[in-house]
Amino acid sequence: MFKEILKDLMQEKQINMSQLSKQAKIPITTISGWLNADRLPDYNALIKLRIYFNVTADYLLGLEDETGAKTYQSGKYVIGTISGAKIDLH
Repeated sequence: MFKEILKDLMQEKQINMSQLSKQAKIPITTISGWLNADRLPDYNALIKLRIYFNVTADYLLGLEDETGAKTYQSGKYVIGTISGAKIDLH
């Protein structure tokens, strides 16, 4: 989910990995790992991305949508769907 959100944010800003790397001061190899290897950002990188894209950390991690509405219920995080069925992380 994180990589899809990051790709969307990059498309909205019309930037590529190299530009994000330079502007947010994050190594391009790290960004490549997020986009190609399903890695997640560490705390410091998450803060840099949050500031750069002007979004919340929860949004970057898929815990809320673009309106700020939380995407989890009853203390369980909804991490995705398969054919309309929610997948929860307990």
